Amino acid sequence: MNNISKGLSCAVAGLLGTNSVALPEDATGGWNLKSSFLIYSESNRVSATEASISADKEIDTNETLALKLTIDSLTGASASGAVSTNQAQTFTRPSGEGSYTTSANQIPLDNSFKDTRLDLSMDWVKPIKNDLKLKLGSNISTEYDYQSFSINTGIEHSFNTNNSTLSVGASFARDSINPVGGVPIAFSNMEEAGASTNRDSSGTKTKNTLDLLVSLTQIIDKNSLFQLNYSSSRSNGYHTDPYKVISIVDAVTGEITLNGNISNVVYENRPDNRSMDSVFFKYKRNLTGNNVLDTSYRYLWDDWGITSHTVDTHYKFRLSENSFLEPHIRYYSQSSAELYTPYFTNNTVPTSATVFASADYRVGSLDTFTIGLTYGKDNVESPWSAGLEYYKQIPANVATFGALNEQNLNPDVSAVILKLNYDF
Repeated sequence: MNNISKGLSCAVAGLLGTNSVALPEDATGGWNLKSSFLIYSESNRVSATEASISADKEIDTNETLALKLTIDSLTGASASGAVSTNQAQTFTRPSGEGSYTTSANQIPLDNSFKDTRLDLSMDWVKPIKNDLKLKLGSNISTEYDYQSFSINTGIEHSFNTNNSTLSVGASFARDSINPVGGVPIAFSNMEEAGASTNRDSSGTKTKNTLDLLVSLTQIIDKNSLFQLNYSSSRSNGYHTDPYKVISIVDAVTGEITLNGNISNVVYENRPDNRSMDSVFFKYKRNLTGNNVLDTSYRYLWDDWGITSHTVDTHYKFRLSENSFLEPHIRYYSQSSAELYTPYFTNNTVPTSATVFASADYRVGSLDTFTIGLTYGKDNVESPWSAGLEYYKQIPANVATFGALNEQNLNPDVSAVILKLNYDF
């Protein structure tokens, strides 16, 4: 779910105690290798698997090169934005060449949703002086209908006898969007399969994003430190989700209206610009018995009207010199964007592309909770860990009337997450 500092590999999170164990030169050629595997599975909705491998090498004294390759796959059923009703509904698939039907009293889900993403990043760190480092990096990501390329740079300055580190970074990303079936025209009606698809003939859409990050890491004493970040993101271009729609219901009865043999829905429309800012605070402390408390808080706001609070806490409980148990709890709360519109009545559908609206619950008000537990081995030649988490998303209720009073337009979403990590 969303991120302000995408591509900012110059962030100083790595200074907070993530260590790798180097193998002998003849075993890896000087490379430190790490691998991870993740499975994310929502109940009756989206499932995702992700595998990644990263490698870093010290080229010269304190000069390093890091590479990372990630492959992930998404399958399952994705909410379209349409509302549930007391009758079955039929929708045209994004390609315009087929249709699917949702049962009565069920949130419409398009079960044709699937994608595979390949992501490759490279980062280089070079000392300029004893207390100054230059960081450069790039990232390329490609999937069936979306491609992204970014570059990033940063300066890291250590001072106060290396007890303080100030980092400043910037990233620029260029995204290209090629939706299946073409780019839908804002607030145009979904048509029946095989008919005119109300698509924009201009072709590929693009989006540019500039991210800035200022970060201070301060060692408090031999057992604790804190990190304070300010992030700012400015993007312009195509922000609309081409696969999301908004239902049209009767203004008196609240019943779904029809467009021929399918439910009457229109395509959403989001602004071409977005500004996001956030502040982030992390505190980390080594407690008695080498147990480690790691807690953070983030406050985010944007010009769409969204504000959010995130509290994330890990407690690394030392079982032995080289094994640990780590509970994790995370809470996220988000206010609704001004453009959030769960449905239209048949007399309120916009006709101008200067109006913005989306029924995507992810831009509505919601709370999420994550709780998990990880067991692992560290301080060994090949560290590894395995974690299991439970994720619960609770969207806020929306105002209803008539037939909609019988429906839960924003049901909760739950997921199970499995994480595996292994360092070569």
